[in-house]
Amino acid sequence: MTNKKSEKVKKNAVERNALCIPESSRRYLEDGFPVLCEQEIAFELEHVNNVDFVTKSKQLYEIFQKQVPGNNQRHDVLFKVAALCGLYEDLHINAERMTDHILSIKNFDIRLAKGVMSLVDDIAKYSDNSYFAVYFARLYCGHHRPDLYPMGDRYIEYAMMNYAWLMKMPQPYYSELKRYGMFKRFFQALIAHCELEHLPQEDILHFFYFVGKRKLDKEWRQNISKTKENFSVNEHILNIVKKN
Repeated sequence: MTNKKSEKVKKNAVERNALCIPESSRRYLEDGFPVLCEQEIAFELEHVNNVDFVTKSKQLYEIFQKQVPGNNQRHDVLFKVAALCGLYEDLHINAERMTDHILSIKNFDIRLAKGVMSLVDDIAKYSDNSYFAVYFARLYCGHHRPDLYPMGDRYIEYAMMNYAWLMKMPQPYYSELKRYGMFKRFFQALIAHCELEHLPQEDILHFFYFVGKRKLDKEWRQNISKTKENFSVNEHILNIVKKN
């Protein structure tokens, strides 16, 4: 069984390498977003800047699905919560409080195995108004069952919303994506539109994560730069006024 799995992993890696294209041959939509297609997804997954994240993400799947799949023992849940927050450093989740919250949810593992979407919303109730709790809930369920629970944080949402706009697809409001059912339907609609249902969901989500992070971080840097520039101009004007 192990040999078959190893062969499958190697085969997937070879297939992705075969699909990889040089930077000069990449295809882009407006605003520098790479085309949402199998070749571009393969490129992002194999890019040197992204390989470390993909490797660590696979280690999380191993932890959640094989090493400690249950959610009844406090030390198991705490270990998984801490591991998840270690990879996604911007979640701003208190690991011990979240662990206690997860343990308080009835029939957790039964609902998880069935793919019950309301389970994600129940985990997110850790904090009523926190998007971080919403992102954590998707990631926690998704690392257990990536086939049933598409994952998503702010970078993935940002990429999905921009791709929908670029491809002239209907878009929900960001506030509507807090409900997991809406997020999942939106993700599935995007994938169906681009005929990518045959790809592993986690590969597509990693693609959204890398593209979204790159674009959103660039926007933040530009905004910070403009803020500093405006502050300098205002400070200069204030000094002139003081002298007069």
